[in-house]
Amino acid sequence: MERRLPRCSIVLPTVYDDALSYYEEICKLEKHLDNVVEEIEALNNEAIREANAYTDSKIAELRVDMDNTVNEINRLYGELELQYGNFVKEVNNRITIINAKVDKMQDIVDSTLAQANAYTQQALANNNEYIIDQTTKALSTVTVLNYFTGNRISIQNMFDYLAQFHLTNAINYGQMATREKTYNEFVSMNMSYTDLALDGGTLYI
Repeated sequence: MERRLPRCSIVLPTVYDDALSYYEEICKLEKHLDNVVEEIEALNNEAIREANAYTDSKIAELRVDMDNTVNEINRLYGELELQYGNFVKEVNNRITIINAKVDKMQDIVDSTLAQANAYTQQALANNNEYIIDQTTKALSTVTVLNYFTGNRISIQNMFDYLAQFHLTNAINYGQMATREKTYNEFVSMNMSYTDLALDGGTLYI
């Protein structure tokens, strides 16, 4: 606290009686004020110390609470992180199991399709052989008329018969038309259809 009064010094009174002089009264007041100032300063210092101690204790309590809160948050975070890790691991395990089942099902489907395809191909091949065999058997019973001999023979025999011909002197319809033969003239030539087909170019004149 700032001092506002001048400092007094004790002096001997000019007259010795019980009354105090004005100067002595001022000095007494100054002494009293000094005591008050000391008490106020002591109280002020004590209040500051108590306030600081109170503040420090509250800050310490707050720091402890904050530390406890942070520790609790870290604990909960650790638990959540562990639970999340377990969850991810469980999901990955399930996905692995599902993928294995899907792969197995795909293998079964592929194998079944391959077997079905092989069976179908074999069935088609067998059926083709059967059709060819049955067609061959059916054609072997079919007969055609051999106009050269007048007999009915099998198709294969007809092919064999025609293959024997080498028609170097055959005649075509245009040539027959230009020669202008009548039916009676043709009959008088006394030739067979075979003769006409093989040597018509020479005989039909």
